Amino acid sequence: MLKKLLLAGFVLGAVFVVSATPNVASAQTVPLSGYAWSSLPDGNNPDDDGAGWIKFSGPNYGVVANTFSGNLSGQAWSENFGWLSFDSADIAGCPSAPCQPNVNPSTRAVTGWARFIAAPTGTTDTWNGWVHLSDGSTYAVTYNSGTQEFSGNAWGENYIGWIKWKGTGYVVTMPPLTPPEATINVVVSPSNATWDIRLTDPPFTLIKSGVGNGTATVTPAVGGTSYTIVPGGAPSGYDYPPSVTNSQTSGSAATLTPNTSVTFTVTYNQSFNYSLSNSGDVTVEKAGIPKSPPDPQQTVTATRLSGSGQIITLTSSGQPSGVSITYSPLSGCTPTAGTPCVFTSTIFVQPTAAVGDYTITVTATPQGNGPVKITSFNLRIDPAPNLISSCSHTGGPNVGDNVTWTVAITNNPNPQPPYY
Repeated sequence: MLKKLLLAGFVLGAVFVVSATPNVASAQTVPLSGYAWSSLPDGNNPDDDGAGWIKFSGPNYGVVANTFSGNLSGQAWSENFGWLSFDSADIAGCPSAPCQPNVNPSTRAVTGWARFIAAPTGTTDTWNGWVHLSDGSTYAVTYNSGTQEFSGNAWGENYIGWIKWKGTGYVVTMPPLTPPEATINVVVSPSNATWDIRLTDPPFTLIKSGVGNGTATVTPAVGGTSYTIVPGGAPSGYDYPPSVTNSQTSGSAATLTPNTSVTFTVTYNQSFNYSLSNSGDVTVEKAGIPKSPPDPQQTVTATRLSGSGQIITLTSSGQPSGVSITYSPLSGCTPTAGTPCVFTSTIFVQPTAAVGDYTITVTATPQGNGPVKITSFNLRIDPAPNLISSCSHTGGPNVGDNVTWTVAITNNPNPQPPYY
């Protein structure tokens, strides 16, 4: 009885000089509410009620849990012993580790210590105010996220005894530890483009993968967490890399805090593509003399189909020895929307070139990553005509005289009878 009276007097005195720091739920915490009950183990002395009723929330005070870590903080109020503190400053130097009171967000196990802060801090005093939430084997407070209720017992030495978190007509409750979320929106073009959302910092944890437009829900830290969008390979017909912007900055990374959002926009440009055609077959005579029409021009046309235009140059193959083909403009040409490139050929046939038909392949090569394309035409080389380079005659010339001519024929490997 004497101990109880002395204790009561101490506690009553403490109530007037000790105040709790207001601790109410915020966007990153959830509140505990309800009552726990404490009485001494033997129950033989009606005056030894232990802590009695312990209220976990009230005007301007309460115990809360961090939705990310599960750490408990704040104060509960005991009708007999005053403030029961879960704050880290008050539980420093607890009898055994871990000191930090905590509800594990994954396992829901409750560990750590709390302390009645009205108790003296001297180690020689039998009244120390420590409350152990779990010893890991014989007793523990537990949390059920389904019922949102605590149950089980905590233990307090010297005048405290068991603290029951659930009993007939009373219970301590807490909303589920669901951290405040943030939203990442992804807008892509074309619609079959793929992407990953990852943490920006190592180990670059994958958050979500997707195809086309999508949304990812994340749980950033209170101080902010950086997320990066990683585009997949370019869809067929599009160039890599794409342009990436977001609603915060122009880059592929953005920092989110709880209850915020960001939109990443990923845009692939269509690959450069074009058509290639030519004006048809060409016939020439040796030494490059046009046959028909009198001055034929062989042209090759490149027409843009998609993407940004690229400089195209032409080369040819398949011509025999003694034949050269060049295309103007020599430096190349860039086809644009509505304005194709038209290349004009120059074909020169030397006297040594063999007559016949030849398939000429024209190859178009873009300077960027556009496709290489070909077009073909037939080149026919005909023999050169008989040419009279000189002639002379003797006698007359008088009407009725006999005339003798000497004719020299050149540029014809297969001489034909002269025509004059």
